[in-house]
Amino acid sequence: MRMIMRDMLIVTIVAGLLLVFIHIISKKVIFKYGYYWRKLSWILLLYMLLFPVCHLGNIFINLKSQEEQSFVVEIRDNHTAKLNENHNLGISENQFFTRSLNKMESLKTGLYRFSEKYSTDILWIWAGGMLVFESFHILIKRKVNRSLQLFSKEVKNNDILSAFSMTQKDLNIRRPVQIKYCEQIESPVTSGIFLPTVYIPENMELSYFEWRTVFRHELYHCRAYDLLCKQFIEFVQVVLWFHPLVYYIKKHAYEDMEYVCDENVTRNMCHFNVKKYCSCILKIAPIRQEGITAFRSSKEKLKDRIDNCFEAKKRKRSGLFVIGINLLIIILCLAGTTGLNYLWAEDVSEETKVELIIPSATEIIQNGYPVNEKGETYGPASYWIWDENVIQPDLQLAEGENGVTGYIRLSEIDELDGHNNVHMPEDAVEYMKRRAGEGDITVNMYLQDGETVIGKFVIQN
Repeated sequence: MRMIMRDMLIVTIVAGLLLVFIHIISKKVIFKYGYYWRKLSWILLLYMLLFPVCHLGNIFINLKSQEEQSFVVEIRDNHTAKLNENHNLGISENQFFTRSLNKMESLKTGLYRFSEKYSTDILWIWAGGMLVFESFHILIKRKVNRSLQLFSKEVKNNDILSAFSMTQKDLNIRRPVQIKYCEQIESPVTSGIFLPTVYIPENMELSYFEWRTVFRHELYHCRAYDLLCKQFIEFVQVVLWFHPLVYYIKKHAYEDMEYVCDENVTRNMCHFNVKKYCSCILKIAPIRQEGITAFRSSKEKLKDRIDNCFEAKKRKRSGLFVIGINLLIIILCLAGTTGLNYLWAEDVSEETKVELIIPSATEIIQNGYPVNEKGETYGPASYWIWDENVIQPDLQLAEGENGVTGYIRLSEIDELDGHNNVHMPEDAVEYMKRRAGEGDITVNMYLQDGETVIGKFVIQN
C-alpha cells in the first residue's frame, strides 16, 4: 500500500507541475496551432495519474493474514544521519539540500507508518468510493439512455437526412451512425461508442446549411472517438474519485473537445459562413444536456468558442508539432517521476536487503517459537498468541524508529533497565529514584539471527 501512496504522491506532484507548464505555453501555442495538442495532453496526464493503481493487484494478492506475512526490511546507510550532523554543526554549504532531504525523510517515514497501519482501511474506503461513483455513473447513464430510447423516433425529413448523409460522405465516416428525433432534448446530442446515434430535437428549425454544420460538429466527435475518450476519463474519475486533479483535467478536456470540433468545422469556411455557424451555436449551445456529447457551453465559454471559430482559419495544422509537444510532455513526465523516485528512494543496495521472518501464531502454537543458530527463540510477544502454555521469546517482534520492524533482545532491556532486581518495596523505591534521573533506553533491533542490526528501539523514561 505504501508503494501506491508513494507513487500517487510523486505523479501528483509531476502532474501538477505539468499542468502549470501546459497553462504557461497554452496561450501562445493555441493562438498558432489550436487546441488539439492540449486535448491529447489531458489524456496523457490521466494515463500518468492512473499508473500507481497498477500496484493494486499486488496489494490484494499480498493482503493475507498477518500470520503468513513476511517483511522486507531495507537497511539505511548513514548518509542522512551525516547530513543531519553537518546541519547541526552549522555546516551551511548544502543547507538547502540537507533540509530538503530531511523533510523528504520525515514525509517518507510518516507515509510509510500510516500506510502500513491503515492499509486495509484505506483499501476498503477506496473500494467503497469506487463502488459509489460507479453506481452513480451507471444510474445516470441508464436514465439518459432510457430517456433517449423511449422518446426517440426515426427522422423522415428528407432535407435533414440529405444533410446528414452528405456530411458523412464529406468526413469519410464509413461506420454506421444513426440519426433520430428525441422529444426530451432541446439541442443535438450524440450517444453510443460503438454504434453512435445523433439525436436531434423534433421541433428544432434550422436551415440546410445550419444542419450541415451541426452534423459536422457531432460527426467530428465520432470520427475523433471523443465518446471513447470521455468513457476513459469517466473510468479514471471512478478509480481516482478522491483526486482533485482528475476533476480539473476532466473539465478542461471536455471543453477542448468542443473547441477542436469547432476548429474542424470552421477551418475551411469563409468569414460569412463562420458567422452563420456562430449564430447557430448561440441558438443551441447555452442549453445544457445530460448526454455524452452535446452542443453545450456555459455562457462564460461561449465567447471563447466564437473567438476560436474565427481564429481557426489562421492556425497552422502541424501533425509534427502535435507529436513533438506531446513527446515533450511524456519526456518531462518520465524525467519528473524518475527524479522524484530517486530523491524518495531509500539509499539501499541489493546487498543490504535482508528478509525478516515472522512466524505465524499457528506455527508457534503447534511447534513453539522457532530457534535461531544461537539457540534463541524469536517471534511476536506471547500475549498475542492467546495460549497460556506459550512463554515469552528471547527475541521479541517490535517496531522501532522510522517504522523499522525487527526483533529486540529482552535480556538487553532487562540489563539496562534493572527492574528484574526489584524484590522488596525498598528496591522498588530505589529503582524509581534511579530511573527518574536517567534518560530513555535505546537498544538494537535485530533480524531473527540475533546478530544483524537493522535499527534502534527506544523505551521512553
